[in-house]
Amino acid sequence: MQTMNSIHQVIDVNMTLVYFIYGLVYFVFGLAIVLQQRALSNFRLARHLWLLAAFGIIHGTMEWGSVFIPLQSAYLSDSWIEFLLFLQKIAMAVSFAFLFQFAMTMLAPRILWIEDKKLIIRVFAPLWSFIVSFIGIVFLEGSASEHWIRYLLAFPAAALTAVALLLERRSIIGLPSSAARLNLTMTAIAFMAYAVVAGLVVPVNDLPGPLAWLHYENIFTTTSIPIQIYRAAVGLAMAFFIIRTLSIFDIELRNRVELTERSQALLEDRHRIARDLHDGVVQSIYAAGMQLEVATESMPPGTGEATSIVDRVKGQLNEVINDIRRYIFELDPAQAEKSALIVALKRLLDEFSSICTTETNLEISGEVVKLSQQHKQNIILITKECLANVAKHSLASRVDLRLDYLADGLQYVFTDNGVGINAENGSGSNDRIQGRGLNNMVARAGSMGSRLSVTSGVDGRGTVISMWVPYEEEAITEAVSGHVEPLA
Repeated sequence: MQTMNSIHQVIDVNMTLVYFIYGLVYFVFGLAIVLQQRALSNFRLARHLWLLAAFGIIHGTMEWGSVFIPLQSAYLSDSWIEFLLFLQKIAMAVSFAFLFQFAMTMLAPRILWIEDKKLIIRVFAPLWSFIVSFIGIVFLEGSASEHWIRYLLAFPAAALTAVALLLERRSIIGLPSSAARLNLTMTAIAFMAYAVVAGLVVPVNDLPGPLAWLHYENIFTTTSIPIQIYRAAVGLAMAFFIIRTLSIFDIELRNRVELTERSQALLEDRHRIARDLHDGVVQSIYAAGMQLEVATESMPPGTGEATSIVDRVKGQLNEVINDIRRYIFELDPAQAEKSALIVALKRLLDEFSSICTTETNLEISGEVVKLSQQHKQNIILITKECLANVAKHSLASRVDLRLDYLADGLQYVFTDNGVGINAENGSGSNDRIQGRGLNNMVARAGSMGSRLSVTSGVDGRGTVISMWVPYEEEAITEAVSGHVEPLA
């Protein structure tokens, strides 16, 4: 009994040190999270860690008030001391409010039966924290105020945080190391223990049932250890395991670096293969075609069948060159990015020509400018509608599409040699463009800041559809790489 009393006396004498260590543990807990922030992380946990850091820093600072406020009692009036204690109570409520906000922010998206998850996060969580804190601070006094805040805010905040962290293990299942999941589990267990020692253990307790035993004096009398040491130990465990849990960010960073290195190596191989194809295979085929061209010119009269065979072979070589060009575009992302629109339009015209037996031609001039994906899609869809009108109405035998990349915009001109706009629409007016298809074309052009013009061709025959598409501010200008002319 005497030994027990001695232990109590030692602890009583050193309670100031206990409170200091207690506050230091939680302050370091929050500071360590701040230093481990990963704004660009793909883990949802990373985006909301600042709430957990705010809890630790504010709570640690609040506990330091138990050290420094008594020291000021010799220099400050009672009213000032009461004001400082009032601020300490506010800091305690605010720290638990941040913890509750973290718990609800992490937990709400996991609850499938909640439809409006943003309402829970943005309205319910802060409103609950405010109501509990306001009632506890303004309307309750003494230990009743702390009971109210710990029971209705600290306990649910810590318990829900533990549940949220356990559920969050699913997001790191794909990681090669199981240590991160174990650390996350241990962090959740530490928060569950904190829910008990910080949420259910209060200064004095008049409640009936098992909760009546959970108060400071009972804990100290039974175990000879003040509740502050238990809370500091739990906080130390929380800090230790949360810091080890944050190692998932290092794993994520290593995975990103490895992926980048592999992508860079693959990209370099693709560039090399594309360069070798262009400088080697394509040029060799082109030279073979030129030799066939020379051989055709030197053939004596009366060899029409042989000439026909040579022409067919030249056509096949042209197709091979076109195929290789497409492979080069696919292998070289930079070239493919700037030429994606041209390649898509060329394929569209080729498919139309093969189906409708209509001759098609695509001409490109100027330095190619990279357009946004939306602009590319609009231009392709406008071209599809133009070709559909040709197939349905114009009876054209030839279609020409010209893209002029000018200094400040793209000039688009689609021409056919069909019956013309008067025969198609019954009117030569450009102001009234009838038909849903043409109206869609006008709308798409308008979305790009352009105005579609539909006019008749020379001598009233054929149709000319044109528009000028201004470049976006972020457009990147790049020169067109070497162009290989057809063999024949």
